[in-house]
Amino acid sequence: MNVQPSCGSAPKTPGALPKTLRYFWAGSAATFCLILLIGEIERRMGFPYTHYNPLSFPLFGDLMEYMGPFQWLHSLVFFYNVPGKPLMFPLWTSVAYPPFSVVVLAALYSVASPVSLYLGIAAAWLTAAVLGVRHALLRDGIGATTALLFPLTLTLMSFPIARLLVEGNLELVLWTLTATGVWAYLRCCGLWPER
Repeated sequence: MNVQPSCGSAPKTPGALPKTLRYFWAGSAATFCLILLIGEIERRMGFPYTHYNPLSFPLFGDLMEYMGPFQWLHSLVFFYNVPGKPLMFPLWTSVAYPPFSVVVLAALYSVASPVSLYLGIAAAWLTAAVLGVRHALLRDGIGATTALLFPLTLTLMSFPIARLLVEGNLELVLWTLTATGVWAYLRCCGLWPER
């Protein structure tokens, strides 16, 4: 697509990332590779699997941990599984999350497959985040390939995101809701750039 320059200005060619972002990108990649190398060294030294692999927790353990208690969500029993008054399986643990998180868990547990819903929310959030950063970079004149690879590789190399996904950690859903709320507030107040 040819865009005609306005007011006699030269056509704008796609640019590179600013130096600070390039350093951050390279540093993130180097750190990620270093973590993998250290993990491999510790594996060869005979360390336990849980020591060198930070993603060794039970798959979706945090998400599925509270399926039992939520059978009693709207009763007093829900609040009574404490060390002094333990309830038998499947109410195997008390809910450690604050009240708003309990609402989110209840919504996740209301479907046949909480894991599928969780992964769907996570995929939508991560896709929106990558595409949002890509859009902002394109808007600021960064080349299309760089604008996509920068957020995509950082997302794939992010240990917090990977660990949240593996554990089925509820914080990922809370981040999504918080980020959506902040974005909506900024848009509503006219503080979000429209260009």
